[in-house]
Amino acid sequence: MTETEAVARIRSLFEWWMAPENPLPVALADKFEFDSGLGTMSADDWLWWVRQNPGWGAVRVLGLVASSTGGSIVFGATDPVTNLRHRISWSVMWNEETLTRILQTAVTVPEQTELG
Repeated sequence: MTETEAVARIRSLFEWWMAPENPLPVALADKFEFDSGLGTMSADDWLWWVRQNPGWGAVRVLGLVASSTGGSIVFGATDPVTNLRHRISWSVMWNEETLTRILQTAVTVPEQTELG
């Protein structure tokens, strides 16, 4: 997988997260794990959780890097329930065929700390 293909894979996953009524663009490994830092979820639990969330607002990608084994994306988004601004990062791991793990970190930030 080239760097361009890896970036496209993360972008497509991120775009799906923003509109999860669409089909998931990547296959999940049998033992896929989403780790929020507070706990882990299996593939089924994570898919259900993403689809239950009301759409985040003012989503803005702040950085993205990728390689043949995974990558990271950092973005800002506003929680529509609390109206709080968050900076969220995903460290994404995969093999050639499937997404194996997402490790998420998140912090609430004041609106004015957004980059750019």
